[in-house]
Order: sequence, then C-alpha cells, then structure tokens
Amino acid sequence: MKSDAVVRRRDLVLPTRSGLVRLPLGQSKDKAMLETLRKMKGGVWRGVFPHQLAFVLDLPGRGVLLSPTTLVKRLPLHPGCRALEIGAGSGHYSIAVGTKCRRLMLLDLQPEMLRKARARKPVTSQINGVAANASMLPFRTGSFDLVYMVTVFGEVSQQGEMLAEIRRVLAPGGVLSISEHLPDIDFAAFSSVRRLVERHGFELHRREGRPWSYTANFSKTLSGLPTITPSAR
Repeated sequence: MKSDAVVRRRDLVLPTRSGLVRLPLGQSKDKAMLETLRKMKGGVWRGVFPHQLAFVLDLPGRGVLLSPTTLVKRLPLHPGCRALEIGAGSGHYSIAVGTKCRRLMLLDLQPEMLRKARARKPVTSQINGVAANASMLPFRTGSFDLVYMVTVFGEVSQQGEMLAEIRRVLAPGGVLSISEHLPDIDFAAFSSVRRLVERHGFELHRREGRPWSYTANFSKTLSGLPTITPSAR
C-alpha cells in the first residue's frame, strides 16, 4: 500500500499499484473482502518491513484498519503494566500504549526504526527501545506483564523460538497479544496463529475484530505444556 486509504460511504478504498480497489465493509461480505485483499498487488515487501518505507506505516488510512485507540482498548493495560512491543517500527502504536502503562519497551531489528520512534516523541523513563531479535530477547525471565505485536507475527521466520522467548519473559499470568490486518503482505490468519501459539504454552483468552483485522490475546499457561483446544473457528 503506497498511499492513503479513504472511506467513502460503507466502502474501504485502498490505492494499489494497479489502481484503486474498493472494498465493502459489511460484515456479511468479510470473506469476499479477505479474498480480494489477498489478491491485491500493492504489497511487494515480504519479511521485515524496510525502515526506508517507514512513512507507509503512518499513513492516515491505517487507522481504518486498526487505530492506536482501538488497539489500546483491546490490550489488558493498567497503570502498573510492564509491556514489551515486538516490531515497534516507527512507533505508530507505541505512544498510545505507553501512556497507559508503567513501562513500555520497544523492540525492533532495525535501529533506524527505533530512531524514528524516538523522533515521534522523546524516549522517557517509561518508554525505551532496544534493537534485538525477537527469537533472542535480551530481558530477564518474568520481566513483562504484556507482550504485544501488530502485523509482525507473519514476518518472523523463527516463530517457535520467538514464542518460547516471549513465554520466558512474561510473568505468571502474563498476556501475549497478536494483531494482524490486511493488506499486510505477511498477514497471518487467526486460525494458523492460534494453533501455533497454543502449542507453545498459551491459551486463547479473547479475540476481537474481523477475519481481515483482528487482535487475539493469549494467556500464559501455568504448566507450559501445549494446550488442547477445540478447532479454531
């Protein structure tokens, strides 16, 4: 997606390299929308999103898909919360989350992305950043109450290692929150995310949103053993 997205009536209009694509927002048409977005040719960058294109992450149209305000409502935030954002990028969601918790750590593979996040608002004692790999988190066991990521899960090649590390750094009762939305080229469907996450010591607590833009919150299990759950819907 190279430009802004605008809403007209009940449609979502997404500019792509092949022209404007108008998509209905009616709930009964979610499946058709999902298929249309998957066929779009606008996105060509698979894997880690390049910092040179960070401006794309901040286009106003992204709020139609998942706004910072909506994300904050979906996360289990409280004044004493210690949170970690994996794949923070340019900090599109970071400031909104950081104002609702005691401490927020931003993690990204690219130092350039963290510099852009700092430029958005000076890093404070409550919000700090570190350049590191999510499969080798440089934090002590039980350091966080919440680990969240937005349009990141599908970019990670070592998802099992990342989940093991997230489980390690989460305190007992901690929550892993995964948000995904199209037209991200690395979009990870909820059903596949749930199966993998629940094999690594988590259980689904709550899911919000639609098939093409959702947030799934998983609780850290006590035993750490894979959980047995009904088939994902």
